[in-house]
Amino acid sequence: MKRRITAYIIISALITLLLTGTFTVILLYNHHKGSVQNDVRAFGQLLKSAQETARDNASRTEATDDPTLLPEWWSDIMETFSHQTARSNELYRLTVIRPSGEVLYESLTDPKEMEFHADRPEFIAAQLSGNGEATRGSDTIRKDFYYYALKLNNDLVMRVSRSMDSIWTSFSTALPALISILLAIAVLLPIWASWLTRRLLKPLDTLDLNAPLDNRTYPELSPLLLNIDRQQHLIGAASQELKRREHEFTVLIDNMQEGLVLLDATDSIVVANPGAVTLQEPGYSRSELIGKHFSVLMRHPDFLHLPHTLRSRGVNVNQNISLDNRIYTVSATAIYNSRNEYTGAILLIRDTTEQAETERFRREFTANVSHELKTPLTTITGYADLLSNNMVQYADVSSIGATIATEAASLLRLIDDIMQLSRLDENKMPTDFRVMEAGNIIAKSVAALTPQAVAAEVSLTADISEDCPVRADDHLLQQLIMNLIDNGIRYNRPGGEVRLCCWTDERNLTHISVADTGIGIPPADLPRIFERFYRVDKSHDRKTGGTGLGLSIVKHLTALFGAEIRVQSEPDVGSIFTIVFPHC
Repeated sequence: MKRRITAYIIISALITLLLTGTFTVILLYNHHKGSVQNDVRAFGQLLKSAQETARDNASRTEATDDPTLLPEWWSDIMETFSHQTARSNELYRLTVIRPSGEVLYESLTDPKEMEFHADRPEFIAAQLSGNGEATRGSDTIRKDFYYYALKLNNDLVMRVSRSMDSIWTSFSTALPALISILLAIAVLLPIWASWLTRRLLKPLDTLDLNAPLDNRTYPELSPLLLNIDRQQHLIGAASQELKRREHEFTVLIDNMQEGLVLLDATDSIVVANPGAVTLQEPGYSRSELIGKHFSVLMRHPDFLHLPHTLRSRGVNVNQNISLDNRIYTVSATAIYNSRNEYTGAILLIRDTTEQAETERFRREFTANVSHELKTPLTTITGYADLLSNNMVQYADVSSIGATIATEAASLLRLIDDIMQLSRLDENKMPTDFRVMEAGNIIAKSVAALTPQAVAAEVSLTADISEDCPVRADDHLLQQLIMNLIDNGIRYNRPGGEVRLCCWTDERNLTHISVADTGIGIPPADLPRIFERFYRVDKSHDRKTGGTGLGLSIVKHLTALFGAEIRVQSEPDVGSIFTIVFPHC
Protein backbone atom coordinates (compact mmCIF):
# COMPACT_ATOMS: atom_id res chain seq x y z
CA MET A 1 0.00 0.00 0.00
CA LYS A 2 2.81 2.42 0.90
CA ARG A 3 4.57 1.77 -2.41
CA ARG A 4 1.34 2.32 -4.30
CA ILE A 5 0.61 5.60 -2.51
CA THR A 6 4.22 6.76 -3.07
CA ALA A 7 3.91 5.88 -6.76
CA TYR A 8 0.59 7.73 -7.00
CA ILE A 9 2.13 10.82 -5.37
CA ILE A 10 5.12 10.76 -7.74
CA ILE A 11 2.92 10.25 -10.79
CA SER A 12 0.53 12.99 -9.64
CA ALA A 13 3.42 15.37 -9.02
CA LEU A 14 4.95 14.60 -12.42
CA ILE A 15 1.62 15.09 -14.17
CA THR A 16 1.12 18.35 -12.27
CA LEU A 17 4.60 19.55 -13.24
CA LEU A 18 4.05 18.53 -16.84
CA LEU A 19 0.69 20.29 -17.06
CA THR A 20 2.03 23.35 -15.25
CA GLY A 21 5.06 23.50 -17.52
CA THR A 22 2.92 23.06 -20.61
CA PHE A 23 0.48 25.78 -19.61
CA THR A 24 3.36 28.05 -18.59
CA VAL A 25 5.07 27.58 -21.94
CA ILE A 26 1.80 28.25 -23.76
CA LEU A 27 1.12 31.37 -21.69
CA LEU A 28 4.68 32.66 -22.11
CA TYR A 29 4.57 31.93 -25.81
CA ASN A 30 1.25 33.72 -26.24
CA HIS A 31 2.46 36.59 -24.08
CA HIS A 32 5.69 36.92 -26.02
CA LYS A 33 3.85 36.58 -29.31
CA GLY A 34 1.42 39.29 -28.28
CA SER A 35 4.33 41.48 -27.23
CA VAL A 36 5.99 40.97 -30.62
CA GLN A 37 2.75 41.74 -32.42
CA ASN A 38 2.19 44.89 -30.37
CA ASP A 39 5.76 46.05 -30.99
CA VAL A 40 5.45 45.46 -34.71
CA ARG A 41 2.08 47.22 -34.89
CA ALA A 42 3.43 50.19 -32.93
CA PHE A 43 6.52 50.26 -35.13
CA GLY A 44 4.34 50.16 -38.25
CA GLN A 45 2.13 52.97 -36.99
CA LEU A 46 5.26 54.96 -36.14
CA LEU A 47 6.62 54.51 -39.65
CA LYS A 48 3.26 55.40 -41.18
CA SER A 49 3.13 58.57 -39.09
CA ALA A 50 6.65 59.41 -40.19
CA GLN A 51 5.60 58.81 -43.80
CA GLU A 52 2.60 61.07 -43.51
CA THR A 53 4.64 63.79 -41.84
CA ALA A 54 7.38 63.58 -44.45
CA ARG A 55 4.85 63.61 -47.28
CA ASP A 56 3.10 66.66 -45.89
CA ASN A 57 6.42 68.46 -45.67
CA ALA A 58 7.35 67.56 -49.23
CA SER A 59 6.71 69.84 -52.21
CA ARG A 60 3.42 69.37 -54.04
CA THR A 61 5.28 69.35 -57.29
CA GLU A 62 7.27 66.21 -56.51
CA ALA A 63 6.12 63.04 -58.00
CA THR A 64 5.44 61.68 -54.60
CA ASP A 65 2.32 59.86 -55.56
CA ASP A 66 3.94 57.73 -58.22
CA PRO A 67 3.56 54.20 -56.91
CA THR A 68 6.38 53.01 -59.12
CA LEU A 69 9.01 55.15 -57.44
CA LEU A 70 10.11 55.79 -53.91
CA PRO A 71 9.52 59.39 -52.98
CA GLU A 72 12.32 61.70 -51.95
CA TRP A 73 11.10 61.77 -48.42
CA TRP A 74 11.56 57.96 -48.13
CA SER A 75 14.98 58.63 -46.69
CA ASP A 76 13.24 60.05 -43.61
CA ILE A 77 11.31 56.79 -43.26
CA MET A 78 14.51 54.75 -43.57
CA GLU A 79 16.22 56.91 -40.99
CA THR A 80 13.37 56.31 -38.55
CA PHE A 81 13.46 52.57 -39.33
CA SER A 82 17.22 52.35 -38.89
CA HIS A 83 17.07 54.31 -35.66
CA GLN A 84 14.37 52.05 -34.18
CA THR A 85 15.97 48.76 -35.26
CA ALA A 86 19.34 49.88 -33.92
CA ARG A 87 17.80 50.16 -30.45
CA SER A 88 16.53 46.55 -30.59
CA ASN A 89 18.33 43.25 -30.84
CA GLU A 90 15.44 41.82 -32.78
CA LEU A 91 15.40 41.15 -36.50
CA TYR A 92 13.04 43.62 -38.23
CA ARG A 93 12.18 43.83 -41.93
CA LEU A 94 10.66 46.66 -43.88
CA THR A 95 9.01 45.96 -47.21
CA VAL A 96 7.25 48.33 -49.60
CA ILE A 97 4.88 46.73 -52.09
CA ARG A 98 3.25 48.25 -55.12
CA PRO A 99 -0.53 47.83 -55.61
CA SER A 100 0.28 45.17 -58.19
CA GLY A 101 2.12 43.09 -55.61
CA GLU A 102 5.60 43.85 -56.88
CA VAL A 103 8.14 44.46 -54.11
CA LEU A 104 9.45 47.97 -54.39
CA TYR A 105 11.72 47.90 -51.38
CA GLU A 106 13.05 45.23 -48.98
CA SER A 107 15.39 46.02 -46.10
CA LEU A 108 17.08 42.60 -45.91
CA THR A 109 17.39 41.49 -49.53
CA ASP A 110 17.27 42.65 -53.11
CA PRO A 111 13.62 43.32 -54.04
CA LYS A 112 14.30 42.30 -57.62
CA GLU A 113 14.96 38.75 -56.48
CA MET A 114 11.70 38.54 -54.61
CA GLU A 115 8.49 37.15 -56.01
CA PHE A 116 5.22 39.03 -56.27
CA HIS A 117 3.38 39.50 -52.96
CA ALA A 118 -0.09 39.98 -54.37
CA ASP A 119 -1.22 36.71 -52.77
CA ARG A 120 0.09 37.50 -49.31
CA PRO A 121 -2.83 37.60 -46.84
CA GLU A 122 -1.52 40.67 -45.01
CA PHE A 123 -1.17 42.51 -48.36
CA ILE A 124 -4.69 41.59 -49.45
CA ALA A 125 -6.14 42.64 -46.06
CA ALA A 126 -4.27 45.97 -46.19
CA GLN A 127 -5.60 46.68 -49.67
CA LEU A 128 -9.13 46.04 -48.50
CA SER A 129 -9.22 47.47 -44.98
CA GLY A 130 -6.08 49.54 -44.65
CA ASN A 131 -4.09 47.04 -42.55
CA GLY A 132 -3.46 43.32 -42.31
CA GLU A 133 -1.34 40.82 -40.41
CA ALA A 134 -0.08 37.26 -40.65
CA THR A 135 2.44 34.88 -39.08
CA ARG A 136 4.34 32.44 -41.27
CA GLY A 137 7.75 31.37 -42.43
CA SER A 138 9.66 33.47 -44.87
CA ASP A 139 10.86 31.71 -47.99
CA THR A 140 13.44 34.42 -48.46
CA ILE A 141 14.99 34.56 -44.97
CA ARG A 142 14.06 31.01 -43.94
CA LYS A 143 12.64 32.14 -40.60
CA ASP A 144 9.25 32.64 -39.01
CA PHE A 145 8.04 36.25 -39.13
CA TYR A 146 5.10 38.24 -37.92
CA TYR A 147 3.95 40.55 -40.74
CA TYR A 148 1.99 43.77 -40.28
CA ALA A 149 0.95 45.66 -43.46
CA LEU A 150 -0.39 49.22 -43.74
CA LYS A 151 -1.79 50.92 -46.83
CA LEU A 152 -0.18 54.29 -47.44
CA ASN A 153 -1.82 57.36 -48.92
CA ASN A 154 -0.23 56.76 -52.30
CA ASP A 155 -1.66 53.21 -52.51
CA LEU A 156 1.69 51.66 -51.66
CA VAL A 157 1.62 49.02 -48.96
CA MET A 158 4.24 49.24 -46.25
CA ARG A 159 4.88 45.97 -44.43
CA VAL A 160 6.80 45.74 -41.17
CA SER A 161 7.79 42.28 -39.92
CA ARG A 162 9.77 40.84 -37.04
CA SER A 163 11.40 37.46 -36.59
CA MET A 164 9.73 35.05 -34.09
CA ASP A 165 13.07 33.41 -33.31
CA SER A 166 13.43 35.51 -30.18
CA ILE A 167 10.73 33.42 -28.50
CA TRP A 168 12.60 30.16 -29.06
CA THR A 169 15.87 31.86 -28.24
CA SER A 170 14.46 32.80 -24.84
CA PHE A 171 13.34 29.24 -24.31
CA SER A 172 16.69 27.79 -25.37
CA THR A 173 18.44 30.17 -23.01
CA ALA A 174 16.28 29.01 -20.10
CA LEU A 175 16.48 25.33 -21.09
CA PRO A 176 19.63 24.41 -19.05
CA ALA A 177 18.16 25.93 -15.92
CA LEU A 178 14.85 24.19 -16.60
CA ILE A 179 16.58 20.81 -17.07
CA SER A 180 18.52 21.33 -13.84
CA ILE A 181 15.30 22.07 -11.99
CA LEU A 182 13.63 18.99 -13.46
CA LEU A 183 16.58 16.77 -12.48
CA ALA A 184 16.51 18.16 -8.96
CA ILE A 185 12.79 17.50 -8.79
CA ALA A 186 13.31 13.96 -10.14
CA VAL A 187 15.84 13.27 -7.36
CA LEU A 188 13.91 14.92 -4.55
CA LEU A 189 10.42 13.85 -5.59
CA PRO A 190 10.70 10.16 -4.49
CA ILE A 191 12.20 11.23 -1.17
CA TRP A 192 9.48 13.78 -0.63
CA ALA A 193 6.78 11.32 -1.74
CA SER A 194 8.09 8.64 0.63
CA TRP A 195 8.19 11.08 3.53
CA LEU A 196 4.71 12.33 2.71
CA THR A 197 3.41 8.75 2.47
CA ARG A 198 4.82 7.86 5.88
CA ARG A 199 3.33 11.02 7.35
CA LEU A 200 -0.05 10.33 5.79
CA LEU A 201 -0.11 6.70 6.86
CA LYS A 202 1.29 7.19 10.35
CA PRO A 203 -2.20 7.58 11.87
CA LEU A 204 -3.20 4.35 10.11
CA ASP A 205 -0.09 2.47 11.22
CA THR A 206 -0.77 3.34 14.85
CA LEU A 207 -4.46 2.40 14.76
CA ASP A 208 -5.55 0.22 17.68
CA LEU A 209 -8.04 -2.06 15.99
CA ASN A 210 -8.88 -3.71 19.30
CA ALA A 211 -10.40 -0.40 20.41
CA PRO A 212 -11.32 1.35 17.12
CA LEU A 213 -13.29 4.18 18.71
CA ASP A 214 -10.37 5.22 20.96
CA ASN A 215 -8.18 6.21 17.99
CA ARG A 216 -7.50 9.85 17.08
CA THR A 217 -7.15 9.86 13.33
CA TYR A 218 -8.63 11.36 10.17
CA PRO A 219 -12.35 12.21 10.46
CA GLU A 220 -12.91 10.49 7.14
CA LEU A 221 -12.01 7.19 8.82
CA SER A 222 -14.71 7.51 11.49
CA PRO A 223 -17.37 5.55 9.51
CA LEU A 224 -14.81 2.81 8.86
CA LEU A 225 -13.80 2.65 12.54
CA LEU A 226 -17.45 2.58 13.59
CA ASN A 227 -18.05 -0.28 11.18
CA ILE A 228 -14.95 -2.10 12.46
CA ASP A 229 -16.18 -1.66 16.04
CA ARG A 230 -19.58 -3.08 15.11
CA GLN A 231 -17.97 -5.93 13.23
CA GLN A 232 -15.72 -6.69 16.20
CA HIS A 233 -18.72 -6.90 18.49
CA LEU A 234 -20.47 -9.18 16.01
CA ILE A 235 -17.35 -11.29 15.52
CA GLY A 236 -16.80 -11.44 19.28
CA ALA A 237 -20.36 -12.58 19.86
CA ALA A 238 -20.11 -15.10 17.02
CA SER A 239 -16.77 -16.31 18.36
CA GLN A 240 -18.20 -16.79 21.84
CA GLU A 241 -21.17 -18.63 20.38
CA LEU A 242 -18.83 -20.77 18.29
CA LYS A 243 -16.67 -21.55 21.33
CA ARG A 244 -19.76 -22.38 23.35
CA ARG A 245 -21.04 -24.72 20.68
CA GLU A 246 -17.59 -26.20 20.19
CA HIS A 247 -17.37 -26.81 23.94
CA GLU A 248 -20.82 -28.38 23.94
CA PHE A 249 -19.86 -30.53 20.97
CA THR A 250 -16.60 -31.57 22.64
CA VAL A 251 -18.34 -32.39 25.92
CA LEU A 252 -21.01 -34.30 24.02
CA ILE A 253 -18.66 -36.45 21.95
CA ASP A 254 -16.21 -36.91 24.84
CA ASN A 255 -18.97 -38.38 27.00
CA MET A 256 -20.38 -40.60 24.31
CA GLN A 257 -19.93 -44.32 24.83
CA GLU A 258 -20.03 -44.75 21.08
CA GLY A 259 -17.06 -44.02 18.89
CA LEU A 260 -17.49 -40.93 16.69
CA VAL A 261 -15.13 -40.36 13.78
CA LEU A 262 -15.13 -37.62 11.13
CA LEU A 263 -13.26 -38.39 7.90
CA ASP A 264 -12.16 -36.06 5.10
CA ALA A 265 -12.27 -36.75 1.37
CA THR A 266 -9.05 -38.81 1.58
CA ASP A 267 -10.48 -41.01 4.36
CA SER A 268 -8.12 -39.48 6.91
CA ILE A 269 -9.31 -38.89 10.47
CA VAL A 270 -10.27 -35.29 11.25
CA VAL A 271 -12.09 -35.79 14.55
CA ALA A 272 -12.07 -38.79 16.89
CA ASN A 273 -13.66 -38.98 20.32
CA PRO A 274 -12.39 -41.12 23.24
CA GLY A 275 -14.83 -43.88 22.31
CA ALA A 276 -13.13 -44.19 18.93
CA VAL A 277 -9.63 -44.08 20.43
CA THR A 278 -10.30 -47.31 22.33
CA LEU A 279 -11.09 -49.12 19.08
CA GLN A 280 -7.79 -48.71 17.29
CA GLU A 281 -5.20 -51.44 17.49
CA PRO A 282 -1.74 -49.76 17.35
CA GLY A 283 -2.42 -47.66 20.44
CA TYR A 284 -2.22 -44.12 19.08
CA SER A 285 -3.22 -41.27 21.36
CA ARG A 286 -6.19 -39.12 20.45
CA SER A 287 -4.01 -36.36 19.02
CA GLU A 288 -1.88 -38.85 17.10
CA LEU A 289 -4.96 -40.31 15.42
CA ILE A 290 -5.70 -37.01 13.68
CA GLY A 291 -4.46 -37.25 10.10
CA LYS A 292 -4.10 -41.04 10.19
CA HIS A 293 -5.97 -43.23 7.73
CA PHE A 294 -9.19 -44.52 9.23
CA SER A 295 -8.06 -48.13 8.73
CA VAL A 296 -6.00 -47.91 11.97
CA LEU A 297 -9.28 -48.04 13.90
CA MET A 298 -10.42 -51.47 12.83
CA ARG A 299 -8.71 -54.03 10.61
CA HIS A 300 -11.79 -55.62 9.13
CA PRO A 301 -12.63 -55.93 5.41
CA ASP A 302 -16.22 -54.73 5.84
CA PHE A 303 -15.06 -51.70 7.82
CA LEU A 304 -12.33 -50.82 5.32
CA HIS A 305 -14.84 -51.01 2.47
CA LEU A 306 -17.25 -48.48 4.01
CA PRO A 307 -15.98 -45.29 2.24
CA HIS A 308 -16.12 -47.03 -1.13
CA THR A 309 -19.67 -48.15 -0.38
CA LEU A 310 -20.63 -44.59 0.60
CA ARG A 311 -19.17 -43.15 -2.60
CA SER A 312 -20.89 -45.71 -4.80
CA ARG A 313 -24.29 -45.65 -3.11
CA GLY A 314 -24.32 -42.05 -1.92
CA VAL A 315 -26.53 -42.98 1.04
CA ASN A 316 -26.17 -44.00 4.67
CA VAL A 317 -24.64 -47.40 5.35
CA ASN A 318 -25.12 -49.60 8.44
CA GLN A 319 -22.74 -52.49 8.94
CA ASN A 320 -22.44 -55.11 11.71
CA ILE A 321 -18.85 -56.18 12.26
CA SER A 322 -17.59 -59.04 14.44
CA LEU A 323 -14.04 -58.54 15.67
CA ASP A 324 -12.12 -60.03 18.62
CA ASN A 325 -15.22 -61.63 20.12
CA ARG A 326 -17.00 -58.27 20.04
CA ILE A 327 -19.86 -57.10 17.84
CA TYR A 328 -19.79 -53.53 16.47
CA THR A 329 -22.51 -51.68 14.60
CA VAL A 330 -21.07 -48.99 12.32
CA SER A 331 -23.39 -46.29 10.96
CA ALA A 332 -21.71 -44.30 8.17
CA THR A 333 -23.07 -41.10 6.64
CA ALA A 334 -21.56 -39.44 3.56
CA ILE A 335 -20.93 -35.67 3.48
CA TYR A 336 -21.32 -33.73 0.22
CA ASN A 337 -20.65 -30.08 -0.57
CA SER A 338 -22.88 -27.69 -2.52
CA ARG A 339 -21.45 -29.05 -5.80
CA ASN A 340 -22.48 -32.58 -4.78
CA GLU A 341 -18.85 -33.58 -4.34
CA TYR A 342 -17.92 -36.17 -1.71
CA THR A 343 -15.98 -34.38 1.06
CA GLY A 344 -15.92 -36.95 3.84
CA ALA A 345 -17.98 -39.12 6.14
CA ILE A 346 -19.21 -39.45 9.71
CA LEU A 347 -18.78 -42.84 11.37
CA LEU A 348 -20.69 -43.80 14.50
CA ILE A 349 -19.28 -47.01 15.98
CA ARG A 350 -21.27 -48.76 18.72
CA ASP A 351 -20.21 -51.81 20.69
CA THR A 352 -23.41 -53.85 20.57
CA THR A 353 -21.96 -56.99 22.11
CA GLU A 354 -24.00 -56.67 25.29
CA GLN A 355 -27.09 -55.81 23.29
CA ALA A 356 -26.57 -58.88 21.14
CA GLU A 357 -25.96 -60.99 24.24
CA THR A 358 -29.09 -59.58 25.84
CA GLU A 359 -31.06 -60.41 22.74
CA ARG A 360 -29.61 -63.92 22.78
CA PHE A 361 -30.47 -64.30 26.46
CA ARG A 362 -33.98 -63.02 25.76
CA ARG A 363 -34.51 -65.59 23.04
CA GLU A 364 -33.08 -68.35 25.22
CA PHE A 365 -35.16 -67.18 28.18
CA THR A 366 -38.32 -67.18 26.10
CA ALA A 367 -37.54 -70.65 24.83
CA ASN A 368 -36.68 -71.91 28.32
CA VAL A 369 -39.78 -70.38 29.91
CA SER A 370 -41.91 -72.01 27.24
CA HIS A 371 -40.21 -75.33 27.88
CA GLU A 372 -40.34 -75.07 31.68
CA LEU A 373 -44.01 -74.13 31.63
CA LYS A 374 -44.88 -76.75 29.07
CA THR A 375 -43.41 -79.68 31.04
CA PRO A 376 -45.57 -79.45 34.20
CA LEU A 377 -48.59 -78.33 32.21
CA THR A 378 -48.24 -81.35 29.93
CA THR A 379 -48.15 -83.64 32.96
CA ILE A 380 -51.14 -81.96 34.58
CA THR A 381 -53.11 -81.94 31.31
CA GLY A 382 -52.33 -85.60 30.64
CA TYR A 383 -53.45 -86.79 34.04
CA ALA A 384 -56.51 -84.54 33.87
CA ASP A 385 -57.52 -86.16 30.56
CA LEU A 386 -57.12 -89.62 32.08
CA LEU A 387 -59.27 -88.68 35.05
CA SER A 388 -61.95 -87.01 32.94
CA ASN A 389 -62.21 -90.07 30.69
CA ASN A 390 -62.37 -92.55 33.65
CA MET A 391 -59.21 -94.22 32.41
CA VAL A 392 -57.60 -94.39 35.86
CA GLN A 393 -58.20 -97.07 38.41
CA TYR A 394 -59.52 -95.92 41.70
CA ALA A 395 -56.40 -97.10 43.50
CA ASP A 396 -54.20 -94.82 41.31
CA VAL A 397 -56.27 -91.67 41.75
CA SER A 398 -54.45 -90.71 44.93
CA SER A 399 -50.97 -90.98 43.37
CA ILE A 400 -52.11 -89.14 40.25
CA GLY A 401 -53.53 -86.36 42.40
CA ALA A 402 -50.25 -86.12 44.28
CA THR A 403 -48.36 -85.89 40.98
CA ILE A 404 -50.68 -83.16 39.75
CA ALA A 405 -50.21 -81.25 43.02
CA THR A 406 -46.42 -81.60 42.77
CA GLU A 407 -46.35 -80.36 39.19
CA ALA A 408 -48.68 -77.49 40.06
CA ALA A 409 -46.45 -76.51 42.98
CA SER A 410 -43.42 -76.63 40.67
CA LEU A 411 -45.31 -74.48 38.19
CA LEU A 412 -46.17 -71.94 40.89
CA ARG A 413 -42.54 -71.80 42.05
CA LEU A 414 -41.44 -71.22 38.47
CA ILE A 415 -43.96 -68.42 38.03
CA ASP A 416 -42.93 -66.86 41.36
CA ASP A 417 -39.25 -66.98 40.37
CA ILE A 418 -39.99 -65.45 36.95
CA MET A 419 -41.97 -62.63 38.55
CA GLN A 420 -39.18 -62.11 41.09
CA LEU A 421 -36.60 -61.79 38.30
CA SER A 422 -38.89 -59.45 36.39
CA ARG A 423 -39.16 -57.16 39.41
CA LEU A 424 -35.39 -57.25 39.84
CA ASP A 425 -34.84 -56.43 36.16
CA GLU A 426 -37.23 -53.50 36.37
CA ASN A 427 -35.72 -52.22 39.64
CA LYS A 428 -39.06 -52.56 41.39
CA MET A 429 -37.57 -54.13 44.52
CA PRO A 430 -37.38 -52.11 47.78
CA THR A 431 -34.12 -50.25 48.29
CA ASP A 432 -34.75 -48.67 51.70
CA PHE A 433 -32.32 -51.07 53.35
CA ARG A 434 -31.36 -51.05 57.02
CA VAL A 435 -28.44 -52.43 58.98
CA MET A 436 -29.19 -55.83 60.53
CA GLU A 437 -27.42 -58.84 61.95
CA ALA A 438 -26.85 -61.45 59.27
CA GLY A 439 -26.75 -64.21 61.90
CA ASN A 440 -30.43 -63.82 62.70
CA ILE A 441 -31.44 -64.18 59.05
CA ILE A 442 -29.17 -67.20 58.64
CA ALA A 443 -30.70 -68.88 61.68
CA LYS A 444 -34.23 -68.37 60.32
CA SER A 445 -33.24 -69.73 56.92
CA VAL A 446 -31.62 -72.83 58.41
CA ALA A 447 -34.68 -73.50 60.56
CA ALA A 448 -36.99 -73.14 57.55
CA LEU A 449 -35.05 -75.58 55.36
CA THR A 450 -34.07 -78.18 57.96
CA PRO A 451 -37.07 -80.43 57.10
CA GLN A 452 -36.03 -80.40 53.42
CA ALA A 453 -32.47 -81.31 54.43
CA VAL A 454 -33.65 -84.13 56.66
CA ALA A 455 -35.82 -85.51 53.84
CA ALA A 456 -32.80 -85.43 51.51
CA GLU A 457 -30.59 -87.02 54.19
CA VAL A 458 -28.31 -83.95 54.14
CA SER A 459 -26.76 -82.43 57.27
CA LEU A 460 -27.50 -78.67 57.58
CA THR A 461 -25.34 -76.70 60.05
CA ALA A 462 -24.39 -73.08 60.70
CA ASP A 463 -21.31 -71.41 62.23
CA ILE A 464 -22.20 -67.78 62.97
CA SER A 465 -19.79 -65.27 64.48
CA GLU A 466 -20.96 -62.37 66.57
CA ASP A 467 -21.36 -58.91 65.09
CA CYS A 468 -21.90 -59.58 61.38
CA PRO A 469 -23.78 -56.46 60.25
CA VAL A 470 -25.13 -56.09 56.72
CA ARG A 471 -27.25 -53.41 55.05
CA ALA A 472 -30.15 -55.16 53.36
CA ASP A 473 -33.84 -56.02 53.41
CA ASP A 474 -34.52 -58.92 55.81
CA HIS A 475 -37.02 -60.65 53.50
CA LEU A 476 -34.80 -60.38 50.41
CA LEU A 477 -31.68 -61.39 52.36
CA GLN A 478 -33.49 -64.47 53.70
CA GLN A 479 -34.59 -65.32 50.14
CA LEU A 480 -30.97 -65.05 48.94
CA ILE A 481 -29.66 -67.33 51.71
CA MET A 482 -32.48 -69.84 51.32
CA ASN A 483 -31.85 -70.08 47.56
CA LEU A 484 -28.20 -70.94 48.23
CA ILE A 485 -29.14 -73.49 50.94
CA ASP A 486 -31.84 -75.00 48.69
CA ASN A 487 -29.31 -75.27 45.87
CA GLY A 488 -26.82 -77.00 48.21
CA ILE A 489 -29.45 -79.52 49.36
CA ARG A 490 -30.81 -80.31 45.87
CA TYR A 491 -27.40 -80.94 44.31
CA ASN A 492 -26.05 -82.92 47.28
CA ARG A 493 -25.92 -86.66 47.87
CA PRO A 494 -27.41 -88.72 50.72
CA GLY A 495 -25.19 -88.34 53.77
CA GLY A 496 -23.82 -85.06 52.44
CA GLU A 497 -23.49 -81.76 54.25
CA VAL A 498 -24.45 -78.11 53.79
CA ARG A 499 -22.56 -75.73 56.08
CA LEU A 500 -23.22 -72.00 56.53
CA CYS A 501 -20.60 -69.65 57.94
CA CYS A 502 -20.77 -65.92 58.74
CA TRP A 503 -17.84 -63.74 59.80
CA THR A 504 -16.30 -60.25 59.55
CA ASP A 505 -12.76 -59.78 58.19
CA GLU A 506 -10.08 -57.24 59.11
CA ARG A 507 -11.62 -54.69 56.71
CA ASN A 508 -14.99 -54.98 58.44
CA LEU A 509 -16.50 -56.74 55.44
CA THR A 510 -19.17 -59.32 56.31
CA HIS A 511 -18.85 -62.74 54.62
CA ILE A 512 -21.67 -65.28 54.30
CA SER A 513 -20.67 -68.62 52.78
CA VAL A 514 -22.70 -71.73 51.90
CA ALA A 515 -20.56 -74.84 51.36
CA ASP A 516 -21.89 -78.21 50.24
CA THR A 517 -20.45 -81.64 49.52
CA GLY A 518 -22.57 -82.17 46.44
CA ILE A 519 -21.88 -83.03 42.82
CA GLY A 520 -19.85 -79.87 42.16
CA ILE A 521 -19.63 -77.79 39.00
CA PRO A 522 -17.22 -78.44 36.11
CA PRO A 523 -14.89 -75.47 35.36
CA ALA A 524 -16.38 -75.07 31.87
CA ASP A 525 -19.83 -74.45 33.35
CA LEU A 526 -18.82 -72.00 36.07
CA PRO A 527 -19.13 -68.82 33.88
CA ARG A 528 -22.75 -69.71 33.02
CA ILE A 529 -24.23 -70.93 36.32
CA PHE A 530 -25.93 -67.56 36.94
CA GLU A 531 -27.72 -67.61 33.60
CA ARG A 532 -31.45 -68.13 33.70
CA PHE A 533 -32.58 -71.75 33.32
CA TYR A 534 -28.98 -72.92 33.00
CA ARG A 535 -28.46 -76.34 34.56
CA VAL A 536 -25.23 -78.27 34.89
CA ASP A 537 -27.13 -81.58 35.20
CA LYS A 538 -30.54 -81.12 33.64
CA SER A 539 -31.76 -84.62 34.40
CA HIS A 540 -30.81 -84.32 38.05
CA ASP A 541 -32.41 -80.88 38.30
CA ARG A 542 -35.67 -82.14 36.86
CA LYS A 543 -35.76 -84.91 39.43
CA THR A 544 -35.13 -82.50 42.31
CA GLY A 545 -37.80 -80.05 41.13
CA GLY A 546 -35.55 -77.03 40.63
CA THR A 547 -36.62 -74.15 38.37
CA GLY A 548 -33.16 -73.21 37.13
CA LEU A 549 -33.66 -69.61 38.29
CA GLY A 550 -32.37 -69.78 41.84
CA LEU A 551 -28.77 -68.74 41.21
CA SER A 552 -29.90 -66.03 38.78
CA ILE A 553 -32.06 -64.56 41.56
CA VAL A 554 -29.10 -64.83 43.95
CA LYS A 555 -26.90 -62.86 41.54
CA HIS A 556 -29.49 -60.09 41.13
CA LEU A 557 -30.09 -59.80 44.89
CA THR A 558 -26.35 -59.68 45.54
CA ALA A 559 -26.01 -56.79 43.08
CA LEU A 560 -29.03 -55.09 44.67
CA PHE A 561 -27.27 -55.14 48.07
CA GLY A 562 -24.04 -53.84 46.53
CA ALA A 563 -22.33 -57.09 47.52
CA GLU A 564 -20.06 -59.50 45.63
CA ILE A 565 -20.55 -63.22 45.02
CA ARG A 566 -17.66 -65.67 44.70
CA VAL A 567 -17.83 -69.33 43.64
CA GLN A 568 -15.43 -72.18 44.22
CA SER A 569 -16.33 -75.65 42.99
CA GLU A 570 -14.80 -79.00 42.16
CA PRO A 571 -16.71 -81.85 40.51
CA ASP A 572 -17.68 -84.66 42.91
CA VAL A 573 -16.23 -82.67 45.83
CA GLY A 574 -18.65 -79.79 46.30
CA SER A 575 -19.14 -76.05 45.96
CA ILE A 576 -18.68 -72.94 48.11
CA PHE A 577 -20.74 -69.80 47.44
CA THR A 578 -19.51 -66.72 49.34
CA ILE A 579 -21.32 -63.37 49.53
CA VAL A 580 -19.12 -60.42 50.59
CA PHE A 581 -21.08 -57.40 51.88
CA PRO A 582 -19.60 -53.90 51.96
CA HIS A 583 -18.83 -52.18 55.26
CA CYS A 584 -21.94 -50.68 56.84
